[in-house]
Amino acid sequence: MVQFYAHTTPPTEPITLPRSLTVPLLDVSRELNHAPFITYSDHDLHNWSLKDPNGQDAVPMSDNIQSQLTLSGTSDEAGMYLVGLRMELRGAEALKLLGLSTKEIEAGNNIDVDRITTYLTQTTKVIGELKGILMTTKELVRPEIFFNCIRPWLVGADADKWGRKWVWEGKEEVENSKQMLTKVSSPTAGQSPLIPTLDAYLGIEEDDSKRSFLDRVRVYMDHQHEEYLQSLRLTKKIIKSFVQSIAKERGTNTPVVVAYNAAVQAMKSLRDAHLVIVTLYIIIPSRKMAKTSEMGAKLSSVDTSLASGKTGDSLPEEGSAVNNERAEEAAPIVDQVPELVKILKGFRDQTGQTCVE
Repeated sequence: MVQFYAHTTPPTEPITLPRSLTVPLLDVSRELNHAPFITYSDHDLHNWSLKDPNGQDAVPMSDNIQSQLTLSGTSDEAGMYLVGLRMELRGAEALKLLGLSTKEIEAGNNIDVDRITTYLTQTTKVIGELKGILMTTKELVRPEIFFNCIRPWLVGADADKWGRKWVWEGKEEVENSKQMLTKVSSPTAGQSPLIPTLDAYLGIEEDDSKRSFLDRVRVYMDHQHEEYLQSLRLTKKIIKSFVQSIAKERGTNTPVVVAYNAAVQAMKSLRDAHLVIVTLYIIIPSRKMAKTSEMGAKLSSVDTSLASGKTGDSLPEEGSAVNNERAEEAAPIVDQVPELVKILKGFRDQTGQTCVE
């Protein structure tokens, strides 16, 4: 309701959220220790229902769930959320398998290496399926609809294209409201705990860039998810350390080492797919919007072959062109693209370097 209210305020007026929305939202957010803005958790993890509530499924299944609420009213937005839901459901098995591997290793007595090998092999299969689910975005969501009809509704309080700040009437009535209202980012799939948790289990390294990113987005996760992820990030890399010890003793052709490396490579391939999606749904549409503007030149050298799965390392260069009337809207997105591409490619490359050699 807050998001809808803010984005239906005419551009000539300040965004002033009435007390009737501000106070209950901040109260509930404080109790849940959750950001008082729309997040991935809001529009994906807690925004679904069963197609057939009378079905026999003990747990939700990917073919029996549907998105419950959209801001744009489009099937594309519902499809976008459905992709995330299906990835979360399928990814849970990989987390379970890696958790079992960790417990087996931590037990320390007569570790069944063959069983851990099986767990890692099954994990690789699941990660491959996650990539397949992610790529169904191309079937369910049209890039132009996402960019022009869905994305504007999801913009957070820090990215109004007219530079307006959201004013929260009655915020002083809610304890700790000032602290809560510092969390203002727009929702992204990066706020999902799934991929960072897979990384943590597999011991995929965090450089300063990745650590900074995770520290920034974890405050938008469900509190229990954030605690779970943090506990994994702070522990030693149990699975990787075990595999490294086996490699040292028996060689890198040992089945468990091969299985571990395959899981890491599957994560790298998943990140390649993510680059494809980002290119199709953010980079190319924002370049089209800005192609005749001065900002458009910043995107001119982004490698659009990413859209076909070729993930080269070229980054945008400076340039110039003629301004157009949509330059104002395009500018923030265009400015962010080079950094976005750099971060995602960094995560991808770092994943590949995690293999035990």
